[in-house]
Amino acid sequence: MQLEQIAGTAIANGDVPFAVIMLGDRNGITATAVTGEAAPGRPPTADTAFRIFSMTKLVGSLAAMLLIDRGKLSMDAEVAGIVPEWDRLRVLDGWGGDAPRLRAPKTAATVRHLATHRSGLEYEFWNADMARYLEATGHPSILAGTPASMDYLLTFDPGERRGYGPSIDWLGLVIEAVDGRRIDAFCREEIFGPLGMSATAFEPDGMEDRLAEVRIRGEDGTLGPFELAPPPTP
Repeated sequence: MQLEQIAGTAIANGDVPFAVIMLGDRNGITATAVTGEAAPGRPPTADTAFRIFSMTKLVGSLAAMLLIDRGKLSMDAEVAGIVPEWDRLRVLDGWGGDAPRLRAPKTAATVRHLATHRSGLEYEFWNADMARYLEATGHPSILAGTPASMDYLLTFDPGERRGYGPSIDWLGLVIEAVDGRRIDAFCREEIFGPLGMSATAFEPDGMEDRLAEVRIRGEDGTLGPFELAPPPTP
């Protein structure tokens, strides 16, 4: 009852649109409370599915560490030596009017740079220059889920600093090149399966009927729908 009161209060205050709260110990789930609306006309349940977005970076990093632990991959291996397409990427070195100035990276990106977000890649919603570049050139966002969308510019030279972006997407390409399996198959067979993560999968994989809607808080403070999802079979 206390869990339901906590969830109900959060929804009444507009803190969250819905809630699925579960308590458990090593013997299993000990208490569950669900309330609100996970999607229009659909209340949440104990098996409501959520998009985990940036938490996928943990999964991708773990996949790489498995290969490192098995001696198949080195943190200091150069990315281009494994995925030659990396050499297509250029550094955004300022603007000449509305035209971006590009140059070759001064340093070689390594697996370590990808895993620690120091590769030079940054999302457009974290870096205004990257957003400007996408708008000026019509280059697809990484959210398009296409091979072409992977070719982001670097906003700094690898190793120079940290930047939050699609580094782990490229780490996934490294894993595929080294292991031979697609990244979704690798994660399913090496991580999700062994850990019993039967409700964790790549999009969409049959979970549409229990997938929660993504919400965003508007300027007026209320929560509304937000279309932020990868395409089927990206």
